[in-house]
Amino acid sequence: MSPSAERRALRLVVGYTVIGAVVSLAAFLVTLAVDPGRRPVVIRLAAVAVVAIVLGQLLAAARRRLEEASPSVFDRAGPPRPAEPRLDRRFREAVEEMRFATRSHGYWTRVVWPHLSALDQRFPAGAPLVEPSRPWWRQRLRLGPSFAAVRALVARLEQRT
Repeated sequence: MSPSAERRALRLVVGYTVIGAVVSLAAFLVTLAVDPGRRPVVIRLAAVAVVAIVLGQLLAAARRRLEEASPSVFDRAGPPRPAEPRLDRRFREAVEEMRFATRSHGYWTRVVWPHLSALDQRFPAGAPLVEPSRPWWRQRLRLGPSFAAVRALVARLEQRT
């Protein structure tokens, strides 16, 4: 075994030991608090938690291995996958910014609305943009304006250019 593999194996053993110890401690404390008839259930739940964590780690490792592996002869013999269309980075960032602005009123007021207002001032050939109103539930959840409202604002800006 190489030193890095030994180090990785040691880290794995220590990590699972710590997980087992934490779950065992939690199960012990819970068994002290429940009636004696329920203690086997608590112990079984603790064992299920440890097994679920280990299986999750194994599944993640298997997925990583499959993603890193080169394609098999069978995969290479199949039809080539069509290339995904590449979008301009600025377009992807703008779309992501609009999505985030509809989910966060703070982001809308601090970032997106000032940008749209600055664009509006660059094209003074029409009525100024008005910040879209939000229904009470969007205000309560601290959401930005709806995507449709943002789309309407951008369409108004596009018409003025």
